[in-house]
Amino acid sequence: MRRLMVGILAVLPSFGTVKAATIVSTFASTPPGYNAASGYEINRAAVFPFFSQDIEWAMAFTIPTGPNFVFTGFVVPMTFSGSAAEVDFTLASDASGSPGSPIETIDISLSNGSELYTGDSVLQPTLISGATYWLEAAIDPADTGNNATWNSPVNVITGLFPGVVADRNLPMFPNWSATTATQAAFEIDGTAVPEPQCAWVVVLLLLGAAISRR
Repeated sequence: MRRLMVGILAVLPSFGTVKAATIVSTFASTPPGYNAASGYEINRAAVFPFFSQDIEWAMAFTIPTGPNFVFTGFVVPMTFSGSAAEVDFTLASDASGSPGSPIETIDISLSNGSELYTGDSVLQPTLISGATYWLEAAIDPADTGNNATWNSPVNVITGLFPGVVADRNLPMFPNWSATTATQAAFEIDGTAVPEPQCAWVVVLLLLGAAISRR
């Protein structure tokens, strides 16, 4: 019986160990999966001498029906021309079809050219099955005067890869304006949250088998 309990304790941790997987992706199937010549321009321009003008974009996505997921990060294609700049990507909740409360912000440091960038989550919040969330992008306030393009899977005018897209122009237009259009390319990654009852079913079966042998 002692050996059985040791075996059960050894097996239980494996139920909580799940490899990260792609939850949602809007990348095209044809490599590299995005169009470096098309996308959504994120801009933070200085308007001397009073304030900066900020153009931000956000893409909506819905967690598939099934298990909840622990958010581990995202992948996005960006095109940037310059020496250096940072883009703040924010995972946000949904508020009646527009970006809602921020959940986590992850900074991405851009380099010259077009390439894929990975943002790793520190907070690792839980994404609820069937719920809608947003991935927002804005030039970091410290990099006023820069702009970058969040590339789309195809040319945005094609109407392919449709989804809900939102934009806002701070400070003049602080509210998000959402519409259906070709989304920017992005991938949301996470690990499935295992159903707690699954582990205990296995434990009960093992205990039952041990008792029946006695």
